[in-house]
Amino acid sequence: IKTNIEPRLILTNDEFKTKIASIPKEKSTITIVEQPWGITDYNYWNQFGITFDILDEYNVFSAKYVYLNKGSRRLTFEYKKSNPCYAYRFTGEGRYSYKIYFPNHSDKKYKWLFSGGSSSDIEGYDQLPLNGDILILTKSLKDVMVLNILGYNAISLQGEKNKLEFDIHNKLKKRFNKIISFYDNDNTGLEGANYLYNEYKIGMIFVPIKTNCKDISDYVKSSSLEDGKKLMKELLNGNMEKH
Repeated sequence: IKTNIEPRLILTNDEFKTKIASIPKEKSTITIVEQPWGITDYNYWNQFGITFDILDEYNVFSAKYVYLNKGSRRLTFEYKKSNPCYAYRFTGEGRYSYKIYFPNHSDKKYKWLFSGGSSSDIEGYDQLPLNGDILILTKSLKDVMVLNILGYNAISLQGEKNKLEFDIHNKLKKRFNKIISFYDNDNTGLEGANYLYNEYKIGMIFVPIKTNCKDISDYVKSSSLEDGKKLMKELLNGNMEKH
């Protein structure tokens, strides 16, 4: 399967950084070549309890090749067992957008190719039920999928610094009884959670710092899905008592 899209922002591997900087500004497209799931993919996603069925549900694909076409030039990104490549597909404003993810890249600045999306795109939005009790607003699709497995509805903005639009908040508030933020337990996550509270009175929970885990995905990876379920109950019960 090949899909052409127009990227807005490109962040890529160190070996391509100099080449990209030297390419003049021209209209660009990205082509994704999908491949079947394999053992490398299982080993990576299974750390978080994420199954292939969940990945399929959230439109996550294993990408054998990713081609960046810019004018007459083409850069190729190849899936490797040491550094696999995944494409996230989600919708916003009636169109497809993609994010390309290299989870094992040594420099986190170059783990992503952001392709055709914008800060207003919401990951996991298409998979939400029409209505429900609790909606968790987190910071990554990986966390959204883990929370789904743990039994919770969740969505993610394109980062903790991105703003939740007023009309989107109003629509979600009508569909869910309570919205809770669940960001990383670091300064960026705290700032994002405080913004949501100050703007919309959205309560916040965090993975306890004493666990040495920054988010729910890390917590499940370091312990188990069962421990993740217990932690979520404790965090949400505490939040309900405060708010």
